[in-house]
Amino acid sequence: MVLRATVGACYLKSEKKSKNRKITVIRMTDLSSVFRRLLMVVLMVALTVGIIEVLSFVVLGVIDRGWPSWSSLQGERSVIADSQEREAAADAAEERPGGLSPSKPRFAEDEVNRWLLRINEREVVHPYVGFVEQRHEDDAVRGREDRNVEANRYGYPRNKHGIFYEPQPDRLVVVVVGGSFSRQISFAGRGLIEEGLEASDRFLGRDVIVISLGLGGYKQPQQLMVVGYLLALGMHMDVLVNIDGFNEVVLPVTENIPLGVNLFFPRAWSIRVAELDPNELRLRGKVEHYQERRAHLAALFSKPPWRYSMTCSLFWRLLDRRALGFANRTEAEFRALGERHHGYQALGPESQPMSEEHVTQRLVEVWQRCSVLLGALARSENIEYYHFLQPNQYVAGSKKLDSAERRVAINLDSGIEGPVSRGYPLMRAAARSLRESGVTFVDLTEVFSEVDETVYRDDCCHVNELGIELVVDRILEVVATGSFEDGSNPRFGAVPDITDRSKQLVRNAGK
Repeated sequence: MVLRATVGACYLKSEKKSKNRKITVIRMTDLSSVFRRLLMVVLMVALTVGIIEVLSFVVLGVIDRGWPSWSSLQGERSVIADSQEREAAADAAEERPGGLSPSKPRFAEDEVNRWLLRINEREVVHPYVGFVEQRHEDDAVRGREDRNVEANRYGYPRNKHGIFYEPQPDRLVVVVVGGSFSRQISFAGRGLIEEGLEASDRFLGRDVIVISLGLGGYKQPQQLMVVGYLLALGMHMDVLVNIDGFNEVVLPVTENIPLGVNLFFPRAWSIRVAELDPNELRLRGKVEHYQERRAHLAALFSKPPWRYSMTCSLFWRLLDRRALGFANRTEAEFRALGERHHGYQALGPESQPMSEEHVTQRLVEVWQRCSVLLGALARSENIEYYHFLQPNQYVAGSKKLDSAERRVAINLDSGIEGPVSRGYPLMRAAARSLRESGVTFVDLTEVFSEVDETVYRDDCCHVNELGIELVVDRILEVVATGSFEDGSNPRFGAVPDITDRSKQLVRNAGK
């Protein structure tokens, strides 16, 4: 082969030693023309795709009322795609301190409506405490570091330790009660609590055991019932920590009242105990179908290359909202069935019509009375009792939320903001009365007031790893110090300053 060049043209000359010699010449000027046309086509396609992507970005911004990002959209899809295996995802996340990362938030266990329709799959009715978790086979629990056979048998399987321990001077049994927030703190933050108390001067040399008796949806008087029930069976505890407040003022308003259930009956009681007619079963099936449809779409559009396209994200958003609309209409049908098949065992004592303010006042009164009774019961058994009012993002001024955290943490259509805005001021105002009754009460609503980093991971009340560590830090600060004999402590009159360790956590999160 010989490569020759001439002015104005390049060609390749092929010569063969034969009688019938053939010469093939390919003019590069022809190839250049083809390449130019091909390049123009590629540029036009790229320009068209770019314009479509920009338009899709703008439309998504209008629909979401904020500029979208690949990470935020992928975070939403991850939540929905995992919704059908929520328990498995929760188990995997809670095996390590901090739970799910902020980039993959999980729907709250206290989320209304759809969660209620699947409630009997994960929990069972209990004659004294309302409900507990479904018991798993002992073989499925045995051998797992984060599960205990004895705790599993009593309906609280997410415990490393058992339920019953004999009193020992070198051991400290800490029991944590409340709703799903308390379980998150005591399960994902268990190691932090145990290590922190064991390192404190007050409990130095003692083996600390943290037992979580909180479940998603628990609200007073369930904490009072749980403690009384297990103490009656012989449970020993040295320290009792109650973390509550949100469920007590929100769930009766958003769930019990719409279903016609007594304010103080356990969560979703009518669904747990009432017989379901074929129409209810049909509607449950339809809701589950739409949820599976949403999960399938989210999983599909989470895969590359679709996940990197704003146009594909726009298609996903439209399809997801369509499926969500069908699910919401089906849930409305389910609720519209009303009380037709529900009697006293499902609805409880009939409540007189009350204003929102009267309902809130009644809820706070019972919440406060239950805490006082818990304190009295604890003192009778020589147990230290600490009551913490949990933080919540809907409490005005409790945390600075940037646009990204606000999109995850605030849902004005959830019905949560109203009950929180009415209930939390009354609970915070009850602090003095609780302390005068001998309760060591600590208000944690402003625990994140100086934190700029993302803390909340859903639009209910749950927090990420940083949030768990900051809350645990405050709990350690209180329990490791203890209270005066009359149950009061001047330090608790206001939220204490962030400790040095908490400040370091915040600094690290900002890096």
